[in-house]
Amino acid sequence: QGKRCLPVEIKSGKDYRRHTALNNVLAVDEWSFEKAYVFCKNNVEAEGKVRYLPWYMAMFLQQESVSGLLVDTDFSGLKIL
Repeated sequence: QGKRCLPVEIKSGKDYRRHTALNNVLAVDEWSFEKAYVFCKNNVEAEGKVRYLPWYMAMFLQQESVSGLLVDTDFSGLKIL
């Protein structure tokens, strides 16, 4: 989201509330994530910083426009055939 990261996890099983890696990421105070999304087969729910959303709602995630980023690419190692 813009210059911020948004933690996302996709779950396929029934225990979609079990997300140890995501919990570990959210526990790091220096990163200060406001929220995280778990896409699963269930309906919309919220618990703390985690928002549970059905899989089909992943198509509604949108990238915020970011201005002022400079991407420097180096193609000198490529060989033209």
